[in-house]
Amino acid sequence: MAAEMPSEIELIEAIRDEPDRVETWLVYADQLLERGERAGELIATSHRGSARDFGLKLKKYLSQPDAQQLYAALKRGVVETTMHMGHWSVIATPPGRAVATDDDRDAAADAIVSMLQRPLGRFVRELRVWHARAVSAQLVGVAVEQHGQALRVVRIGAHEPWNGGGVLSAPRLREASLRNVREVGLIAHAGLEVLELETAPARSISEVVTSLRCPRLRALTLNGPWPEPWSGDVQLPALTSLAIEPTSAAIHTAAALTVASQLTDLKFTAPLISPATETLERLRPMFSPRLRLHKV
Repeated sequence: MAAEMPSEIELIEAIRDEPDRVETWLVYADQLLERGERAGELIATSHRGSARDFGLKLKKYLSQPDAQQLYAALKRGVVETTMHMGHWSVIATPPGRAVATDDDRDAAADAIVSMLQRPLGRFVRELRVWHARAVSAQLVGVAVEQHGQALRVVRIGAHEPWNGGGVLSAPRLREASLRNVREVGLIAHAGLEVLELETAPARSISEVVTSLRCPRLRALTLNGPWPEPWSGDVQLPALTSLAIEPTSAAIHTAAALTVASQLTDLKFTAPLISPATETLERLRPMFSPRLRLHKV
């Protein structure tokens, strides 16, 4: 008896789990081609055809009436992309001054949301974006929450303070960086391994994050004011590297962690001066004797 063919949903999930497994992509392409979907043609051409043929087919795909605004944004260069097997794999806003105006950055947000919503965005693995306005970052954050099932790496920031709640819900996420965030709330993720969090000015760590429950998190960076020791719910059994502001309150928080004795690296994001220096010396016995201190 012939083996039953996997369903489209099963193939999509298999590709998200193992995006470099070509055989699964080709089975998925066959199913799409049987239904006359152009995404199947893009996979097949990406695998077997020339770069020129693939470029022509992609241009034709993006020339459809519902994609014209996206195509115009891509032509303007407000978003950079890397493709894998005919689908977007990495989406990023250009670094530095490559995107010259705030309007361009906001156009990039619209383009990224559109890309994540489309079939070609089902397998995006990495997202690196910087926006002008909070609303743009939050729109991308909502799109990540709804359509970011394949994402492994997310880096989002904005000039204006923004709400990062929901961004860290992508199920396959391994590394995340959120900058200038006003609020995140509960961070609970089974697979997250690296997290960098920068709070908005005048927003303390305890105001932005209420709890951290990440059993696989091994490296954590917290940039923001520490007016007093943070008493949030912290469950980080795998944590070995911590980067914090060089304040007495931040050092008290680090020493109070249940994993303080297993930390191997304690890093400071600014020069360490008194009274934080004295606090560190006083609390040093609470840390591992193997702890390496990294001072700016």
